[in-house]
Amino acid sequence: MKRGGRLGRLIGSGALGILLASAEALGEYRHRVLLLERAAGDDASREITTRVRAELSAAGFDVLVIPAPEIDPQAAVENAGRELHPASVLLVQPEELGSDLWLADRMLRKTVVLRLRSGPERDQEAARIAVQAVELVKARLAELAVTREHEAALPAAPPPPPPQSFVAAPAGRGARPNLTLGVALLENFQRSQNAISPVIRLGVALPEGWTGDVLALDFRGSFIGLGRAARIEQGPGAATLRHTAVALDAVMRFLPRRRVQPFVSLGGGFLALDVAGVAPDPYRNSSARTLSGLVNASGGAWLKPFSNLGLVLEAQLLQAWSKTVVRIAGEDAAEVAAPLLVLSGGLMAEF
Repeated sequence: MKRGGRLGRLIGSGALGILLASAEALGEYRHRVLLLERAAGDDASREITTRVRAELSAAGFDVLVIPAPEIDPQAAVENAGRELHPASVLLVQPEELGSDLWLADRMLRKTVVLRLRSGPERDQEAARIAVQAVELVKARLAELAVTREHEAALPAAPPPPPPQSFVAAPAGRGARPNLTLGVALLENFQRSQNAISPVIRLGVALPEGWTGDVLALDFRGSFIGLGRAARIEQGPGAATLRHTAVALDAVMRFLPRRRVQPFVSLGGGFLALDVAGVAPDPYRNSSARTLSGLVNASGGAWLKPFSNLGLVLEAQLLQAWSKTVVRIAGEDAAEVAAPLLVLSGGLMAEF
């Protein structure tokens, strides 16, 4: 046990000695200044170098003088004496109008140059330059101390924010064609002119990105015809009436992402009416076809229990541009498609 305790004390003493030696070495390096001297310098440069060395030594710096290894003054102060670990490196560089004092701060990794112009009194000029060199070195050491205190006082960087999760919004659907097959009840509002006819509608829904999530716009073509004829009777005679309508509509649907989608439409097209007379003798049977333009408006709802399949219920009002009057036995029996109500239901498939 005694040997273990003694060994621990020896290790602790050795570590403490190493730390003290390192601290002492750092303190020594911090006050070590390397002064470079040109071998081919003139008398003025050598005198300034001597004065600078004396002033730095008097200020408590450890000054080492070595020959300048580089021709370029900046390269000389930045590269010379790296193995000596100086805090600063100075060089007095003679110029035509005076001298330049180069100083490289190895701790801050900065290089500055002080332009000095010679005056009439060389001794006074050399002393002034030496004092300025000492003040410049002291200023660099003070800046180093302030920089280190500022770095120590900087708060720790805040932790990075937690990663955010994003849920991608569903992409809007593009243009989609649709087909509706159904049956319609045609009502003329006069003399029970009712008829049943097939309905075929072929349309295309514009891309959802054009209209948003609240509205959808469709264009469709409709065909109503080839159904059972309506019968008009008056007196001894009668007439049969067949409707054929072709139209192009613009449809505006509301809430296109819901299962129940109300809609309204507006459009126009053509209406053909085929009338055939049925009369006993002595009356004469006759038949005729009339063609007229029409406008139509409707309202209804799409019921979509499935994404691509649904039921369409619609009430549509057709108004012919010109009147068609059916005459039986020389008298007006009915006025057709003024207006015409179409109640339809069908199965719609969207592709």
